[in-house]
Amino acid sequence: MVKKPGALNTRFEYLLAKHETGESASLRKSGTTEEYSEHDQLLTDIKLRMDDFAKNEAARKDAAKRKLEGVENSGLVMRQLAMAELETSAKKIEDAEITPIKQSKKSKKPAPTLDIASLMGIIREGIENKERREAQRLQYDREQANRHDEQLAAQQRNSAGK
Repeated sequence: MVKKPGALNTRFEYLLAKHETGESASLRKSGTTEEYSEHDQLLTDIKLRMDDFAKNEAARKDAAKRKLEGVENSGLVMRQLAMAELETSAKKIEDAEITPIKQSKKSKKPAPTLDIASLMGIIREGIENKERREAQRLQYDREQANRHDEQLAAQQRNSAGK
């Protein structure tokens, strides 16, 4: 027999509420702890797990928020590094020697060309900057992963200890 999820959820909530009221009434009557049936033990276990899940929800949200902030911060760092590289490249291009090509009287004036040696130097520096940024990004990602693993392990230790 196939049951709809809404009906199952309603039935579960009903059983849990009935168990909670019955448990407190039973304890009031006897004044001592009683032996529970397997059904009651399972419902009690489910309720405790649900309560633990609700308590740890703030820690999970905080961990997700820190992860998101880490991603945003890494994006900011990458943008800053890229802008710094663009500024240095622009300065070097401006500082490079511009040598005009000899012109004849009949032809139009051609665009000035950069000195090949300085252009190659700029290209090499750009490649080195890119490699350095990639290494920094990899280092940052590794640190974030280690922090995340440590937080997860701490949460698991805390939940196992409770």
